Amino acid sequence: MRPHRLAAVALLLFVACRFPRSKPEKSAAIADSVTGPLVVSRGAVLVGTVDGVKSYQGGALRNVTSGTVHNFLATDDDLVVWYDGDGILLAPRAGGTPETKSPKVPHLGGFAEDGQFLYWSIPSEQVTKSILNIGAVERVPKATGRVVRMVEDDLAGAGVVVDGKHVYYATKTGVRRIPKDAVGAKGATIETFVDKDSPDAMLGDATSLYYSTYDGVRRVRKADGVREWLASGVGGSALALDDAYVYLLTATQVVRLAKSDGAKTVLDTGLLRANRGSIAVTPDAIYWTDRDKLWRLPK
Repeated sequence: MRPHRLAAVALLLFVACRFPRSKPEKSAAIADSVTGPLVVSRGAVLVGTVDGVKSYQGGALRNVTSGTVHNFLATDDDLVVWYDGDGILLAPRAGGTPETKSPKVPHLGGFAEDGQFLYWSIPSEQVTKSILNIGAVERVPKATGRVVRMVEDDLAGAGVVVDGKHVYYATKTGVRRIPKDAVGAKGATIETFVDKDSPDAMLGDATSLYYSTYDGVRRVRKADGVREWLASGVGGSALALDDAYVYLLTATQVVRLAKSDGAKTVLDTGLLRANRGSIAVTPDAIYWTDRDKLWRLPK
């Protein structure tokens, strides 16, 4: 071998030994017996279980409340709210006796909250061919006050999104929105925001609403309603957002989509029941539920 080639090989070996390539991060199960949803607040991941709401911030799960959590969970800096299969309950994050905010809720589409109110959607239910229990969006003050039915409509199960001006909810044919100051089902001004689509999950940031269907993820600008594909051919029923990315839980994968151009990255594979799971993100990690476990993947 010529001297200059030997020198090049020696340099490559030195670089490889001195600066080894880092291995890609791997996901790990960090808790068992987890079946409920996930939310992130104050740097902690809160997860619903059959034994109550638990908090993860490194180490073992910490008990926050007792009582079964069924499907949906919300939180802010001071309170935890959940659905137990019969009604909506609220308790201090620091611990305390749960308060029933709405005792008779047959089934739930999802939660949202702002500084003053809790919001939830109740999907429509086709009881028989001729009987439809109409769906609704309701809200209640976090402090004291009565439940107000904001609007009645043919709601689907993709949940509810709240921003500074509007409440967004999914129907079987799209997304509609009403002003946050709507005070009753008869007085709400309903605006069709997305037409001829059926969201499986939706979330919003300051400027856009994102939603997933069986065939992709779309973004809709709140200012003018312009809709565009973020990614096609990848669908799922759970979404999470940070400043730069949309995270999607499919039946078998954890997928990241760039908000800038829709570039797709598969972060994890081999999931089994993730289409019934939940996903959340913190500044340093991604969390999701699958196979009754809570999983974590460093960003």
